[in-house]
Amino acid sequence: LNIAFLLDESGSVDTDEWDIITQFVERVVTFDVSPLSYVALYEYASLASYQELLDFTGPKQEPLKEQLIIDTLQTNVYNPSGQTETWDAVNRVLDDIHLYKTNDNCNGNGDECWNRNDILFLITDGEPTGTDVCGDMATRMAQSDVDIVIVLIDPNGDIDETKVSCLDVVDGGLDVIRLDSFEGDAFTEIEGRIRSKICDDDNPISTGPQPQFNPWQYCDDEGNCSIGLGPIPTQGGGGQGGAADP
Repeated sequence: LNIAFLLDESGSVDTDEWDIITQFVERVVTFDVSPLSYVALYEYASLASYQELLDFTGPKQEPLKEQLIIDTLQTNVYNPSGQTETWDAVNRVLDDIHLYKTNDNCNGNGDECWNRNDILFLITDGEPTGTDVCGDMATRMAQSDVDIVIVLIDPNGDIDETKVSCLDVVDGGLDVIRLDSFEGDAFTEIEGRIRSKICDDDNPISTGPQPQFNPWQYCDDEGNCSIGLGPIPTQGGGGQGGAADP
């Protein structure tokens, strides 16, 4: 598998809760991700806070590769940034997966990454801000080969699930997992569902030449279309996006 984790680091997540999220992902990588899988890590909040923490790295069975994934999670600096720009972040990850399997030729590794299935885990504690997720995103997910699992952390019970469940349109929302707490035990209770989702028996490796994937196009109301969302916006006008942004 190619497994991507997209983690919500918006202002409603405090530093202790962020630690719980990253520790959960670390546990999934250590105990549930198969030895032959590759892992990528991303974080997001406001538009300027989107960041690729680690490009697809693997196979996990190589000790140095697994350690790099774990080290990236353990050393990531907590940077709360207010908003929850889910539309932008999910689209950027999907674009990145497309690039990884086509133009980048598996990051130059030549390991036929296109023969592995793709799963995106979105872990968030808030309703999306900014662009409506359940517009063209539902159309994109219906056409995408990337399977998505949404973990909704909702201690107060006030998240409208329908604002993100459309991302799981292919599975009819069955892969939307709600948690009513940030407590570590709550995450442990859903680990079985995560493990079954990434079980090798359900995701056999295919074989064959690299197919031609058509990139997603972003079109405005006048029908003008482009490929990609462009550079990550900056807050201060001269930053680099992500944690480096002023």
